[in-house]
Amino acid sequence: TFIWPWAFASHRISASRVHADGVTFVARTRFAPEDITPDLLTSLPRIPGFSDPPLKIPIPPPPSDKEYNLWSADLEAVTADHVREVWIDTVRATGDIRVTGRWLFRPLRGLDFGPSTIELAKVDINDGNLPLARGVTGEVGLRISPFDVRVPQGLDMLDQFSGTIGITADVPLSDGLDGILSLKTAHLSDGEMTLRTNVRFDHGVLVSGSHADVDISETNLRAVAGTTKIAVRTAARANFDIDESQTLVGRARTNGFVFSKSGAPVATARLQVEITSRMLRLAHGFDDASFHVHATD
Repeated sequence: TFIWPWAFASHRISASRVHADGVTFVARTRFAPEDITPDLLTSLPRIPGFSDPPLKIPIPPPPSDKEYNLWSADLEAVTADHVREVWIDTVRATGDIRVTGRWLFRPLRGLDFGPSTIELAKVDINDGNLPLARGVTGEVGLRISPFDVRVPQGLDMLDQFSGTIGITADVPLSDGLDGILSLKTAHLSDGEMTLRTNVRFDHGVLVSGSHADVDISETNLRAVAGTTKIAVRTAARANFDIDESQTLVGRARTNGFVFSKSGAPVATARLQVEITSRMLRLAHGFDDASFHVHATD
């Protein structure tokens, strides 16, 4: 690692050829007292020296440009090998991750990140006790263009993001999706989704050549409507492509829905769904999406 000591005079840590091995990264935000639940507490990482639970505190107004004296970080040619864990609030990724890239961060002012590459080898991702993805493998390239962090709000920040996502992953539907949807009168079982992506985006907009496909194994949905028990069993395939005219075309096809009422089959159907959209901005896109559904016995 090479450090420029003269950068200290301007409250900046500047270094290049930074290398780390066997990294664990843990972070958490602060929560309002009314948002703290037992499930949240058990899902948050413990950080020695910090209070539990991490409660919001009064935050003074940001310093003016004249008062600003916070330290900045300027790191070039960073390599982190064998990142074993990334745990942010309730979301935890474990496995083997390699990160290379650069970043410039001025707290409360600006961010300039990448180009950076994130290589994943059989990474598992959980939200608390809920499995979100298993065996995530592939590569993510990311560039965040320089911007003032005070300006974009919420998802608008994605307009600064460019990169690629080329991964494969298994998503357990019977546990993960069931929990995320917080289904009260219905339950998914036996289902798993295999996801493969080759997606490109430029300043927050999906671009031509992007592709993804999904295979969903046989999945059972059991629901209760009053005193009636309803079951649906199906398997499906889906994909989307973005063509040269910057139009997203998505298609989904089921291998057949079998509807049962109180244990007795009542209907069988096959569905084909096609979706098209030209509004491909990640932050607020797909507003013009049109759907075509075709059902057959």
